Amino acid sequence: MQSEYLTVDGELELAAGDVRLDDSPRSDVLLALRTRYGSCPLDPTFGDRTYEIEKVTRGARRLAESFTRQALDHLVKARRLPDLEVRVDIVNRRFKRSVSYRVGKTREAVELTTPIGG
Repeated sequence: MQSEYLTVDGELELAAGDVRLDDSPRSDVLLALRTRYGSCPLDPTFGDRTYEIEKVTRGARRLAESFTRQALDHLVKARRLPDLEVRVDIVNRRFKRSVSYRVGKTREAVELTTPIGG
């Protein structure tokens, strides 16, 4: 199910200074991966920790994949992301993360690029 509140760049749409969301898995994924871990007062364990990775090291890609899976774990447990697959590549000092999951009989993918070290 495609989110109705995404810009052409795949970013979450803003309205009146707030993020507009729908009930699509894509919105859930983007919200979880765009929110810094610990920044939500109602759920301090919500969000992504990839920003903690300061530089490219041998284990950076694997750590980013682990952080991505941790950020999405609540959605997997709630069966919102069946057959989750996560892939992380490092391109020009950025993490290029590809997340895919099954929606009905098809797969939906979300790609996200995150700077390393911030």
